Amino acid sequence: MRIKRALPALLFAMVVMSAKAQVGEYRNKWNVGFNGGVNLNKVGFNPRVKQTYQIGPGFGAMIRYTSEKYFKAVCSLQLEVNYNSLGYKEQNDEQTYSFSRKMNYIQVPLLAHMAWGKEEKGIQFFFNAGPYANFLVSKEKTADGDESLLTNYHHINDTDNDFDFGIIAGIGTEINTSVGRFDLEVRYDYGLGNIYDNSKKGYYSISNNATINARIAYFIPIKK
Repeated sequence: MRIKRALPALLFAMVVMSAKAQVGEYRNKWNVGFNGGVNLNKVGFNPRVKQTYQIGPGFGAMIRYTSEKYFKAVCSLQLEVNYNSLGYKEQNDEQTYSFSRKMNYIQVPLLAHMAWGKEEKGIQFFFNAGPYANFLVSKEKTADGDESLLTNYHHINDTDNDFDFGIIAGIGTEINTSVGRFDLEVRYDYGLGNIYDNSKKGYYSISNNATINARIAYFIPIKK
């Protein structure tokens, strides 16, 4: 648990250090953009709940500040505000019932962005990493079939926590053109918080979000 609590702080420190360090070739570029994609989410329950992926949309806005080029790596800091539809979908092999819970969040990530390749026109490959905060804005559950079988804790009880946090790692390709920058990225978001109470009084010791996110983004320069 101490490691899980320390990871966001360590990642945040790495992001801030990347923004402040000026040991390479100086850059002072700003880009703004927007993104859209799809989320595939599961919740890591303990005791285990068998699931398939809950699929939902994700979209948002970003701003990126590029501060330097260090050797061949272009170093930037990227702040985002995203809307992500997450949750979980229980897998019932007997198909006697279906149960899912949708949870919609405003996500605020702060990411270190490292890119290699053509800065102006051409292709770059990049890596994103950093912490995020999730703020729950709405939720709903859906149940069908034989509801007399819906007797487990997560069937009966609503979620407890409206705030979540975690870490993001992503890889992708950016195409730089005369009309802007186009990103294609795959991310993995790992939640360090829990959607249910995980204290000694709680039923689940772990109930964290884990998300695969595929997205397309578009950036335009606002300052060079």
